[in-house]
Amino acid sequence: VKVAQNDNVNTLAKRVHELEHLIYPQVVEWICNQTIQYQSGQALFKGKPISKPLQLCQM
Repeated sequence: VKVAQNDNVNTLAKRVHELEHLIYPQVVEWICNQTIQYQSGQALFKGKPISKPLQLCQM
C-alpha cells in the first residue's frame, strides 16, 4: 500500500483493511493446500524460502 502525503491514520488504515479482505481468502487457501508452509523457522512458498514479501499482483 502506498502512503500518500495527505494520508492520516484513518485513511491509510482503510486502504490496508480493504486489501486485507482481498488477500485473506487467498492466503487461507494457500495454507490449506500447503502452498505456504512454515518449517524450521522459515516460511516457504511452493517449497522455496520466502526471502522478500510476496507481491500478489505479480502472481
